[in-house]
Amino acid sequence: MGPRKAWVEKLQAFALSSPGVFLAITGFAGLLVGLAQAVRPYPFTTTADNLPYYGPLIKAHTDCLLDHGQLLRMVWDLGAGWSPWESGQVGLLYPAYHLANLLARMIGHPLAILETSAWLHLVLAGAFSWRLLPTRFEWRERLLASLATMALPGPFILGANWHNYLACHPWFLAMALLSWRDSELEIQSWRPNLPMVGASLAFFLSAHPSMYVFGVSLLALWTLSYEKWASSRLGMVRLALAQIPAVAPLLYLKGVSTGANPDWMLSRDNPKFILMHAQTLGTWLHGVLVGNLIPSGGFQVWARASWTGIGMFFAPSLVLVVCLASKRRNFRPVVFFLFFGALLSIATFPWLRFLAVGPFAGFRWTWKLSIFFGTLSLLSLLREEGFRGLKPYWRQGILGTLCVLGTLVCLRGLAFDLLPSLQGTHALGAQVVLSESRRCLEKAEVPPGSRLVMIGAFNMLQPLPVPMLGLIGNAPLLYDQGNLSLYEPMEPAVASRAHYGLTVPWRGAIPVEGFAAKRQESIDRLRQAGVQALVAADPMVLAPLGNVSCFVDVLGRRTYVARMPEAMPFTYPWAGVQGRMTPLEHKPDGRLQTASPSDQVPSLNNPRAVDWQRLPDGRWEGTPEGPGMVWVLGVLLGALMTALLLDRSRFRP
Repeated sequence: MGPRKAWVEKLQAFALSSPGVFLAITGFAGLLVGLAQAVRPYPFTTTADNLPYYGPLIKAHTDCLLDHGQLLRMVWDLGAGWSPWESGQVGLLYPAYHLANLLARMIGHPLAILETSAWLHLVLAGAFSWRLLPTRFEWRERLLASLATMALPGPFILGANWHNYLACHPWFLAMALLSWRDSELEIQSWRPNLPMVGASLAFFLSAHPSMYVFGVSLLALWTLSYEKWASSRLGMVRLALAQIPAVAPLLYLKGVSTGANPDWMLSRDNPKFILMHAQTLGTWLHGVLVGNLIPSGGFQVWARASWTGIGMFFAPSLVLVVCLASKRRNFRPVVFFLFFGALLSIATFPWLRFLAVGPFAGFRWTWKLSIFFGTLSLLSLLREEGFRGLKPYWRQGILGTLCVLGTLVCLRGLAFDLLPSLQGTHALGAQVVLSESRRCLEKAEVPPGSRLVMIGAFNMLQPLPVPMLGLIGNAPLLYDQGNLSLYEPMEPAVASRAHYGLTVPWRGAIPVEGFAAKRQESIDRLRQAGVQALVAADPMVLAPLGNVSCFVDVLGRRTYVARMPEAMPFTYPWAGVQGRMTPLEHKPDGRLQTASPSDQVPSLNNPRAVDWQRLPDGRWEGTPEGPGMVWVLGVLLGALMTALLLDRSRFRP
């Protein structure tokens, strides 16, 4: 045996070993996130909803558990209080986010929680693919297929805008692989197995509730397209029973949505709502075939939103699937993907809007479903007999090409930002944006923990001063400040009214004209809501308040800050006890406590429900109400039913 051959055999042995595979998968995930970081710093934090919504809220609830060992109950610093139980999008009970927070701290960049989370979920996608793909695939093919599932542009590009669309990707992938495995093993039991139940639960915890419902439904249709009816019936039953643990939380969130701020839910009952900013068949086909590697003028959402978002449709594997399936006259996968493509290009097929009923009602932007499209296209290619019949070097070449092209499309898609106001800060990154916000407030002598408010209504296209971008929605949490505004679509209407419906500045804001016309009344109302500083882009708005601070940011834009005259001396919210205002001590998890003993139950200047209990020393402790016993009992009952229905046969890889 020559030295070269011996070296090659040693390399193959290492590649096949667990450390070798782990190194390849984690390294490729690091390469993807590292290249994205090279394109622009903090690529997952400073894009669209990730800055004003996902980043701050995920960091807040994971910090609470990691630092204090308690689940977060309420964040009083935002609006009239933000309850993580009412969201369903930020993974309060999802352990991967806590691990991502720990990783961000370990690398010395605690703000990079979404970047470490992206790396972690890409690693999970690769690991699930390697573990669950059929063993008949030669190791090179399994590894290349695993890397290709990590470089799918749909979850990557959309995850840069809404983080949970990337976080749910590995779990949907695992569910699809487990369904395929059960089909190949010809499982004859109707009972779900533990891996499928676990993947389904993690999918629910990490995903948007609507995307969870769509994902499970599309997976069921995909399974039907590859199985005979007799065996597919058992597969459908197993898939349905695996979702039992999510039933109670879904019903709870549905109840929350019925009482949510009507400004967010307006028109969602209209079937035409699903056609908003819909894409055409031509746009979808361009995206499938060439992604964003060739310019297109077809993909349009609104002005200044980059066309490179068309890359989310990129799935050239679909062409091979259609050809190979048609060649063996199996048209069920072809019909499935034609239906899926029609959903993604619903502007050309508007009659599909009548499918938006029941659990699918109120959904818009069907192009978001591309987070599932690429996954199912790639797995369908791997399932095709014609693909398995190709020479090994052809199979490896195809998978390697998909991996490389997918990576290029992912990186180019980072220019797609549904909040164009942030585009000017892409080169700065989250650390600079939040540092500018902090410096701006420090210059105005606004201490940490203050409650801020932005004066002025802005659309999402306007280039704002950098500190004001750090004031949108929930972003002030990232630099230890509060905000009278709250960005939470599921916020109860009664709570929204308590902070005047203020949310992101293009949906619920204080217009300059209205503030100027009723200046004293507006100031009095803001003072009663606990505001301690006002921020604006126009100095004339704040001039009558006196002592206005002007801050010039790194882009040369000006931000003006004025401290609230005669601001309330208490941290919001406070209580009324025996006819006088009383400050409250805020616990890290959101519980409230009076500073001194009293015989009277405190009355909160806030509509949020709080359960007050008297302590042995005479003080009162208030616990924000969570989802309630009905939710808890529903979850426990679902878990018990699932445990009784589980297939206890040995897990077979």
